[in-house]
Amino acid sequence: MSDYVVGFGDNKVDYYTNQNIKYPGGNAVNFAVAGKKSGVEAFYVGTISDDADGQLIIGGLNENKVDLHYCNRTESPSEKVFVEIKDGERIFVSSQRGSRQTPDLSAELLELFGHSLLVHSGCHAKTEDKLSEIKASGTKISFDFSDLEKYRTDEYLDKVCPNIFIAQFSVSKDSPLEIERLKKRCIENNVRFILLTKGSESPLFVDTKNEITYQGFIRKSDSVLDTMGAGDSYFAAFAVQLMRYLQDGEINEEKVIDCFKKAANLAYDVLQVNGAFGCGVPID
Repeated sequence: MSDYVVGFGDNKVDYYTNQNIKYPGGNAVNFAVAGKKSGVEAFYVGTISDDADGQLIIGGLNENKVDLHYCNRTESPSEKVFVEIKDGERIFVSSQRGSRQTPDLSAELLELFGHSLLVHSGCHAKTEDKLSEIKASGTKISFDFSDLEKYRTDEYLDKVCPNIFIAQFSVSKDSPLEIERLKKRCIENNVRFILLTKGSESPLFVDTKNEITYQGFIRKSDSVLDTMGAGDSYFAAFAVQLMRYLQDGEINEEKVIDCFKKAANLAYDVLQVNGAFGCGVPID
């Protein structure tokens, strides 16, 4: 196993309509950038558009020294999300759906996955049908289930969870009963770890094998510039440190606390940056 991670999934461009600036982003893209910032090498594997927004994504990843060797290109337009930023918070306006394609699982790509610390994907990436083959290559997979109900149904969880090593859910709007249902479903499908983030509240981390739940923490900021990408960065920093510890054996409370510390520090830094990781340009 090598000291690198892979973001496998879609990409998008965030249009800040009230600031006339656009930024590269997307869950797997943000994970790869945050992984690199967490001290490991990082790859992004996805299908990038040939248009100007696709070039913006490539430029942002190159600037952050994320490896793009396994990406391919498409003539389909880039996915766009239009938001307004008010007092650091993003307000959704509209979106333009992209192709959400990913490269085929070649032997070369599966070898890359199989030697990584972790491959991260998510519910917006349309990778569900590829997860079992990726897992069979010996890969540990993390998966972001977001906060949308259609990615929380029993049917969806039973399809995805058997392939997942670390499951991430955003549960700031969910009831305690719903949180328990998600945990139970993951445990029944042999998910090893669960990270439940709650926005500005303390997250929970569940070690299902040892039946231990840890309450984590965040670093609150009095001067948030932009929340875009902070959750992705929190998860990536936590997961990278966790996987590095697991290389040396089992985890304990001290190691989990250190994972939370790494996550809180990186997310705090991201809150002080426009866009998920900067690299913005004016909207033409």
